[in-house]
Amino acid sequence: MDDGFAPPLSRTSRSASARSGPGCQRRAGGYLSSDPEQAPAERRGPTLKARAVGLLSRREYSRKELSGRLAPHAPDPETLTALLDDLQREGWLSDERYARSMLNQRSARQGERRIIGDLRRQGVADELLETLSEDLRATELERAVQVWRKRFEGKALPDTPQEYARQARFLAARGFGGNVVGKVLKAALRGHSGPEGLEDFLLD
Repeated sequence: MDDGFAPPLSRTSRSASARSGPGCQRRAGGYLSSDPEQAPAERRGPTLKARAVGLLSRREYSRKELSGRLAPHAPDPETLTALLDDLQREGWLSDERYARSMLNQRSARQGERRIIGDLRRQGVADELLETLSEDLRATELERAVQVWRKRFEGKALPDTPQEYARQARFLAARGFGGNVVGKVLKAALRGHSGPEGLEDFLLD
């Protein structure tokens, strides 16, 4: 006889009822609340600033490069611009620091054209690039000689048109200008690829 009382729900029944109630949706392997307040923290992911600081803690970035990395995670362009401004103001982000870091890493194996071209593509300002270009040009010939020696010394002299062209392409691909490439290869042909010989050659 129905006396007006429903039997108490079992633990299993109560759990199923809660899962199927308002604000819940089923997914493979369980239930997911549609209430943002109940969403697990790991589902929301790191904040935009946390992503930026995580990237910058590993290496230097230019503003343009970092913007490209963060853009897919930003809610809108204005938020991203404001964050980048804050990072620069707080000292996390610096185009000059990024540029000098790249110069230090690459100058022993690449020429001014290659390094400056890459920095320009990453949005580094022309004024800073001009300063860095002057620094690189001051040692360009000496660095080109070292690159040539590491690759060709004791292996091949540029004493045929084909070999000369091959070695010229090698140096040009690394960002050394035609004038510097010509001086290095002529010095090599004359036996002036060492530091003293190079100095003598430049004084000729």
